[in-house]
Amino acid sequence: MITVAEALTIIKNNIPQPKTENVELQDSTGRVLAEDIFASHEYPSCNNSLMDGFAVHWKDVQNVSSTNPVCLKIIGESRAGVPFNGKLENRKAVRISTGAMLPDGADTIIPIEDCRISENFISIFKANNINQFVRFKGAEISIGETIAHQGTVLTAPLIGLIASVGFEKVTTYRKPNVAVIVTGNELVAVNSPVEKYQVRDSNRIMLSAAVKNYGGGVTNSFRIKDCVENIYRIIKTSVKGNQLIIMSGGSSVGAFDFSKQAVKQSGFNLLFESVRQRPGKSFFCARKKETLLFGLPGQPQAANQCFSFYIYPVIKKLSGKKFGWEKIWGRLSNDLVNKKSLTQFIPIQLERVEKDFPNIIDLKKKALKLTENIIFSDGYIVLNEGRYLKKDELVEVFLFPDKEVL
Repeated sequence: MITVAEALTIIKNNIPQPKTENVELQDSTGRVLAEDIFASHEYPSCNNSLMDGFAVHWKDVQNVSSTNPVCLKIIGESRAGVPFNGKLENRKAVRISTGAMLPDGADTIIPIEDCRISENFISIFKANNINQFVRFKGAEISIGETIAHQGTVLTAPLIGLIASVGFEKVTTYRKPNVAVIVTGNELVAVNSPVEKYQVRDSNRIMLSAAVKNYGGGVTNSFRIKDCVENIYRIIKTSVKGNQLIIMSGGSSVGAFDFSKQAVKQSGFNLLFESVRQRPGKSFFCARKKETLLFGLPGQPQAANQCFSFYIYPVIKKLSGKKFGWEKIWGRLSNDLVNKKSLTQFIPIQLERVEKDFPNIIDLKKKALKLTENIIFSDGYIVLNEGRYLKKDELVEVFLFPDKEVL
C-alpha cells in the first residue's frame, strides 16, 4: 500500500502522450490549441473609419470652429464592403460608415454629429486633429504576429479573432478516448426492476457523465458480472483506441473481487494496488503501452472521490491543459484532526462570508448520509495522517470539478 503522494507521482509519470487533431474552427470551442497561430495577413487590411461621418482632407478642416465653419461638397459614399471608387480631391468630402474603407487621399474622419448637411454639401464646425477616427491598416494585427499560443483554451472571442485572419481549421489536442467498465453481480440496468439483493447501476452513468463533462469522450461503457473471463474479455476489447480505461467495482480483496486478476491477465502492468486513503483505499492503477487503467471502488462516493482527485487531472492533461485541480482557500468552522495512519478526504461545503474567506463546513459533522455527501459537497480537504487543523485556520480546499468558486 502506497501513500497518496506516491500514487500521484506514479500516475503523473505514466500519463499517455496527448494526441492532436485538426478540427473545424467552428467546432473548436473549449478545445486547447496544440500550435501557435500566426497571422497570414494584416487586420484590418485597409485604413477604415471608426465612426459614421465624412472622410476629408485635414488641411481643409484644420482651422474650423463654431464661428468659422468650412463648407465641402459631398462627392460620393464609402460603405462597409462597398468602397468609394476614386480619389478624394481638395475641398471635397465622402460620406463614410463605420468600418468602411478610407478613400484614397483622405486622412481624417468628421463624425456626423460635428457637421450640418444641406443637400450635397456639409458644413463642418469641429475637427480635433489629423487622423481622428481613422483605424489604420494592420493596427489590430500585423503579418506574422502571434495571435494565439499553444496551450490556449479556445473561447468564442478567440475563435472569432482566428477566423478574422483566414483560418478555417486549427490543430487542437484531441479529447481523450475513455472506456468505462463497471462490475458486480448485484448490478442491474437503471430501468430494470430491482430485487432486494440488487442495486441499479449508477456508477456507469455517473462516471460516463463525468468523463464527458470534464473533457473526455466515452467510446463505450460496459456493465458485467463478477467473472474473470468476462472482465478479461472486455478489458482486451477496450484497450484498442482508448487512452484511459476506468473500472468500478471488484477492486478490493474479497473472494469475488476479480478486477486486478483480469487486469494482469490482459497484459497490464499494475503500477500500484492500493492507497493509504479513505475513502478509496482499494483504488489501483495499471498501464499497458499507451493505455492507462484506473480501478475504482464500487461504492459511489468513493468512486466519485477517486475520479475527482486522480482521474480528472489526467483527463485535463490529455486534453492539453495542466495537470491539477481547481482550489480555493477557506476558513475552518471547526477543528479537524486525523489520528489514522492514512490520508482522509474530508467532504465540505463552502459558506459565503462578506469580505472574508468562505467558511468551510465539515459535512461529517452534519452526519449526512453518503448520498447527501455526494449531492451537497462543494469539495474536499486532503487531510494527511497525523495532521491537526484548528478552527478559523485558513485551509486549501479542492473543489469538485463541476462546482463554481464562491
